[in-house]
Amino acid sequence: MSQWESQLRTNLEDPVYGGLLDHALTTAPGLMAAGIVNVRYAEGCLRLPDGQLAPEAELEQLIFLTQGLFPSVVQAELPSGYAAALAKLRPVESMYWTTKSERLFASSLPGGRVVVLCMPASLRLGAALILVGDASKNLRGDTGRDLGELFQGVPDVTAAGMLDPRTESFGELHVRPDRRSDFAFDERTAVVLSQFFGNNAKATPVVFQKTTDERLEVLSAQLSGSGYVRNFWAMPFDPEHVMFALAGQAMLPGLISTVAKRATEDTVRVWAEGLLAWGIDAILEPFPETQREFLEIVEELRRLHENDLIQRLRIGGFANYTMGEGENVQRCQECIYYHPHRKWCDLPELPIPVEPHWWCRLWKL
Repeated sequence: MSQWESQLRTNLEDPVYGGLLDHALTTAPGLMAAGIVNVRYAEGCLRLPDGQLAPEAELEQLIFLTQGLFPSVVQAELPSGYAAALAKLRPVESMYWTTKSERLFASSLPGGRVVVLCMPASLRLGAALILVGDASKNLRGDTGRDLGELFQGVPDVTAAGMLDPRTESFGELHVRPDRRSDFAFDERTAVVLSQFFGNNAKATPVVFQKTTDERLEVLSAQLSGSGYVRNFWAMPFDPEHVMFALAGQAMLPGLISTVAKRATEDTVRVWAEGLLAWGIDAILEPFPETQREFLEIVEELRRLHENDLIQRLRIGGFANYTMGEGENVQRCQECIYYHPHRKWCDLPELPIPVEPHWWCRLWKL
């Protein structure tokens, strides 16, 4: 599989993005702000409730913060404003980071300690947060219990550590030998996490690595503190674009995730529509007449990089218009893979938000 490179150059000042964010704010009462940032080009859009554009200074701060939290692989160093943006929100009370396979949770304890837990991403977020809350309660004060004793017989906790932000190091560690965490509980991870809990810790790019030094791809993050919850999601097909939502701590995490998912899909649909209108060389023919021909196209799609949106649209043979008419009409709306409520193609090899009047050559009735 080839190395991914960004295929999109968006203009986040375009009213279409403001409209998408305004819709997200309207459908989630209690959401205080919504935004999207391109970390490579330091551009963004930040909206407030009632259709208001956020002040330029707030957008600038969000861009700096997002660039540090989701650093682009092409960035050589942190933006100059990241440290100041970080200083305005720390110390955080708790946070978590999500990769494809795991979530890393960190929660502050009395005395300046921070308990760090790793769990499978497949575990429901609500259940994971309950485990984090129970662990924090059990570790408050001098209980005499170590991490190994606390998590013995708790298979969902793949690794745990006690972080001291003052020394930027882990003390006690608990790692299950049969389910080793992807996250390296080492000095590098300690330095990355300490900057959020220690007011004097040095600002550093948020890059998590495996013990093999391979960089872990972060899909989402949440930082909680001072009554607010800041949520970030890397966009599918172009993780250099990051969706943002600001909410109060009383707002249900599930509602925030639902709104973010809808806004993310709406944004990708705008990208796909723009690419189709731009005139990519989509392969509309031959239309597969047999199951074997259908599967040959599917196999070609499987070999693509997961972020390769252009080739998915091209090989899938997408058109932003309907084929046929009358009884012979063919469009996404009638396809067996179409989800009408999400406006989504559910063919695993074409996980693309679509419009009901579009068509592709893998159309099936």
